Amino acid sequence: MKKLLLLVIGFAAINSFAAVEYDLRKGIDLTASNYITSSALNQLVDSGTISSTNKGAIIRFANNSTARWPDVTSNPRYTNFIWLDTETAPAVLKSYVCCGDVYTNWVFSGVAPGTITTVEIRDYTILAVDMATNSVPDWAIIAGAVSGNKIADNGILPGKLIAGAVIQGNIAFGAIVGGQITNDTITVTNLADAAVTRPKILNDAIDTTKLTNFAVETADIALTNVNRDHIRNDAIGELQLTNGAVTSNKLAAGTINSTIFHTNVSYGLFKCWAFVNSDGTLLKGLNVASSAKLDTGKYRITFGAGFAPGATNYAALVTTHANIQAALTGSFFSNTVTKVDINIKAVSGGGSGNDTDSSFSVGILDLIQ
Repeated sequence: MKKLLLLVIGFAAINSFAAVEYDLRKGIDLTASNYITSSALNQLVDSGTISSTNKGAIIRFANNSTARWPDVTSNPRYTNFIWLDTETAPAVLKSYVCCGDVYTNWVFSGVAPGTITTVEIRDYTILAVDMATNSVPDWAIIAGAVSGNKIADNGILPGKLIAGAVIQGNIAFGAIVGGQITNDTITVTNLADAAVTRPKILNDAIDTTKLTNFAVETADIALTNVNRDHIRNDAIGELQLTNGAVTSNKLAAGTINSTIFHTNVSYGLFKCWAFVNSDGTLLKGLNVASSAKLDTGKYRITFGAGFAPGATNYAALVTTHANIQAALTGSFFSNTVTKVDINIKAVSGGGSGNDTDSSFSVGILDLIQ
């Protein structure tokens, strides 16, 4: 008896906590009738409604010119319904918000803000084709969310980077090599002061096509940075040298010879000369192939390959060197473009003089080379 009483009390407690709720309300009460017609049965179903205010259904309302949304004035139960609004494309589900009976009382029933987190999204469930262009703005990506292994090869194009998006701290050492830089992508505005130093420039990386006029000035060239291997022939002309730029201590020994003098410098200088002994032996010379004694007081100087006068109208200046009392004169009595013949005479008392052997020197002046 005690056990039965305890069971009844427990059932009563459960029943009071959760009362029975009926989903439908019949359209007509037939409990007091002993005669049922087909019309009454139709009314039982046709006039049936949702039993309470906390239940509803989904209604697909046929929109037309006279009724664009569910009529909650004539049908208050519709306020509990979910309406499938077919005016949008695609159709969306909307719920009623009190109070009124206008289109704006029905609001979109979507996913609440913040209800979808990383927990609800499995790895690799969102693909590139699932995201519209510009669907992910910069503020939607937390710091460090995108690492190198999350960027496909060739995944970043010029249009994907805004100005100033990549700073020095965002580029790993060695991340950018020559193959990643297209022509003309780096300009002076892309390089910070002192960003490019000597160790960052490969040998032969900079040629004349990479330098604009006046891009490199004297202040940009360190001492001993440029040597003769870095200067091509004819790269430096008179317009590239300022007054006093080239002094004697800047010329290596043997770098200048008579063959590289310009006309306005070499005019009036000996292009060929010889110092000949009285027996015709060549003691010293420039651009002289040989010397010889032809007869008493007569000598021949043959020009070397380094001297080629344009005509026979060159000047030959002769100076005798004999230590004798008689006055000596030297002159050339025959000349061609390959040789010149010298005659030494002893002259006294104004006579024509006699041929005399003597050592002498001769210098050739000729403008044409």
